[in-house]
Amino acid sequence: MAITDRLKVLIVASTRGVTDRFERLLGFIETVELLNSVGTAQDALEIIHEAHPDIVLVDVNLPDMGGIQFTEMVRRDNPETQVIVTALDKLGELVLNAMRSGASDFVTHDVSLDELRAAIQRAGELATVEKRKRLPGGETAKITGTVEELPEKKGRVMVVYSPKGGVGVTTIAINLAIALQDPETTVALVDGDMQYGDVSLLLNEITSLSVLDLATRIYEVDARMVEDVMVLHRSSGIHLLAAPPRPELAEKVEGEHFAMILDHLRHLFDYVVVNTSVYISDACLAALEHADLVILVCTQDIAAIRNTRSFLGIWENLGKSKDRLMLVLNRYVKKRNITPEKISERLTLPVAITIEEDELVFRSLTLGIPFMLSDKGSTPAQEIQELANKVRIELG
Repeated sequence: MAITDRLKVLIVASTRGVTDRFERLLGFIETVELLNSVGTAQDALEIIHEAHPDIVLVDVNLPDMGGIQFTEMVRRDNPETQVIVTALDKLGELVLNAMRSGASDFVTHDVSLDELRAAIQRAGELATVEKRKRLPGGETAKITGTVEELPEKKGRVMVVYSPKGGVGVTTIAINLAIALQDPETTVALVDGDMQYGDVSLLLNEITSLSVLDLATRIYEVDARMVEDVMVLHRSSGIHLLAAPPRPELAEKVEGEHFAMILDHLRHLFDYVVVNTSVYISDACLAALEHADLVILVCTQDIAAIRNTRSFLGIWENLGKSKDRLMLVLNRYVKKRNITPEKISERLTLPVAITIEEDELVFRSLTLGIPFMLSDKGSTPAQEIQELANKVRIELG
């Protein structure tokens, strides 16, 4: 695991009880050598500079510096040294700040031996990756060091997109993900609307962790980190990767990094469903280019048809095949003069399925319960299930 035989660990905590507990737990982990225990950030920084520990276990509250600020300094100046932050409680905002500062993990003061051993193991693997980067030819390990640890599963990525806002992209993405999920199939739902994504809200799942926490540490991502950041929606069994918590953070998710995240998810899930925004940002474009299938959502609205036609022109200019597109006509009303046949003719793309307009859909959005869970027998649910069946056939 590590280039050296044992992992050198430094404990930084000002409270004797915290130090004693971690010293005792580390004594049971055979791969660890306890380097020292100190009570201040300044003492710790001096030891790190001289002894280069593999892992620093730091309490979030120190007398001379906050643990988050300390972590940022260590990770900036000593990239080979991994930091595990510890605190009394695992508060969402605190965990988020710790991960953004570069921490490899977060544990509470009452962490179990097994949990601490797992955190130490992950940190040790990350330390090994950093050390390999500095060996001759080590740049290859920068990208492949964690990917090779993932399972050999090769899942399929589908992107739900529309060039017209308000046509139901998010609703379709959520319910399609649920329709694809079954006891033998794993599904990830990714909120790729980086600025205003609200998938977590519509699923009644509140989380402070998001795609940003993977993107900012993309070369350290492993299966456990993905698991820690994603949220299991227990009612459906799907796993959610939320959008950044604030609009101004969207630009921190680069297109290249988002594509790498989707590739990681391919190795972990059978299907990856990506919700997108109207605006074709770098992240959105990366998703479209890496998708095995793009579910293109349109309505009978003239503006939606016009925008969809414009998008198809962009798609062709990118050299992409229409074979990777599946056109879905959402909020379909039979009485309207603009029929699916006319839309297909206008877009030179067949309508794969229609999803009828139904008050049930709006009610499910208000309640935060997808209609694929609340009313599987409804017409929209049956049509989404038919869409899921078509997707399975299309992707093989």
